[in-house]
Amino acid sequence: MKKFIGNILICLAILISINVFFNFLIWKNYYKDYSEINLNYETYLLGDSHGKALADNMENKGVFNFSAVSDSYFDMHRKINFLIQNSKVKKIILTVDDHTLSKYREGSNNLDRSVIYSTAADFDSYVDFIKDRYLKRYIAFSNSKSRDLLKALFISTLKSSGGKMKKKKVWNELTEQERFALADKRAAVQFPGKQQSAALISQLDQIISLCHKNKIELIGIKFPLSGEYYSLVGSKSYNADSLFLRKGLFVSDFTTIFKDNPDYFADQDHLNGTGSKKLCAIMIDHIDKR
Repeated sequence: MKKFIGNILICLAILISINVFFNFLIWKNYYKDYSEINLNYETYLLGDSHGKALADNMENKGVFNFSAVSDSYFDMHRKINFLIQNSKVKKIILTVDDHTLSKYREGSNNLDRSVIYSTAADFDSYVDFIKDRYLKRYIAFSNSKSRDLLKALFISTLKSSGGKMKKKKVWNELTEQERFALADKRAAVQFPGKQQSAALISQLDQIISLCHKNKIELIGIKFPLSGEYYSLVGSKSYNADSLFLRKGLFVSDFTTIFKDNPDYFADQDHLNGTGSKKLCAIMIDHIDKR
């Protein structure tokens, strides 16, 4: 019996050690960046990957970039609540891009990460809060995104050990045909149909009300698109900016500002380092002088 219990304890120790190791990898490659925030600012930028591309280029102008790849209005709502409770936020610059009310964003989001900015009161039960806030975070294989990340890291390690990886072409080095093909593929993801997401509209409406209630100035921003991408989706929109305008809120629309500058883009709808610095300089000036 003692030997049996001893074997069980050894197995548990091994499983715990493996889980700790996997959790370190997941934290380093998935959670760490998402949880980094400076609460000493009064102005915050909240967006998805389009906002994230601006990096920290506005920090010296008093704007902290609180954006994250795949953030939805669900996630931004949580973040704003957190800022209200833990900072002296006075102004929020929020993405109102044409795709942000798309139904695809209901499933492509960061609910498993933004839960760190929520409280038990945000859930139907304390059990749900514990499950989402702790169990999915600290039990590596309980979260599908964590499993996918570990798989991707494993595959990447195998590829890198097998020889040199093929260098990816930058956007302006692609042919026009290649750029349009990538833009078309992206458009199919972001604009799968004509119907808006009712759930995301509700979240955006709650964000507007929350900011109004707490006397936070709310400004909308539409990020630049490449010329190829704009030519495909220019007439398509789920109209997040229209909701802002109906509420009397200001929107800075930079959609077409760089459409003739492919060297400012990393891909069809994300700026590279050069484009990001250009936009930040223009954006700050534009907002201050409106």
